[in-house]
Amino acid sequence: MAYTFDLESTDETLKQISLVRDLIDDVASVANPTEGADYFVSDARISARLFDAAMELPPDANALEIRLLAASSIEGTLAKNQAFVLKKLKTLGAEYDGPAVSKEIREHAAELAQRAFASLKNRRADAAAAASKPVTRPSGSFVMETVF
Repeated sequence: MAYTFDLESTDETLKQISLVRDLIDDVASVANPTEGADYFVSDARISARLFDAAMELPPDANALEIRLLAASSIEGTLAKNQAFVLKKLKTLGAEYDGPAVSKEIREHAAELAQRAFASLKNRRADAAAAASKPVTRPSGSFVMETVF
C-alpha cells in the first residue's frame, strides 16, 4: 500500500491526501513506513474517502470541507476497528484503554464533520448576504447615454 505525506507536493491529489493524513494524525516518522505499524490508512483509501466526501457534499463544497468530511469518515472507521474498541491492555506497566480511545476518535470525527458543514453553511450565508446588498455607484460617477 502506498503512503504519501508531502504538503509541498505539486500534485494536487497527493497534497489533498497529505492534508487528510495530517487531520487524522496518521503521519509516519520513518523513511519507509509500514502499514499497520507506522500508519493506518493507505493513500488509496484516503483517495476513496475524498471522492465519497465530494459526492456526499453539495457541488459548491470547497476542498477544506471535502477533506474535513473525508477525515471524519476515516476516523469513524478507525473508531469501529476491533483493535481500538475491544482491547484494554496492560503492557509493561502502561495501560491502554481501547474503548476510551475509540470514544475520543469518534468525538473528533464528529467535530470534523461539524466543521465541514459549518464552513459550508457560513460560506453560503456570506454569499447570500453579499448578493443581497444593493449595488451603489460611487459619488461623482456618471452614466453616458448613446444618442443616435
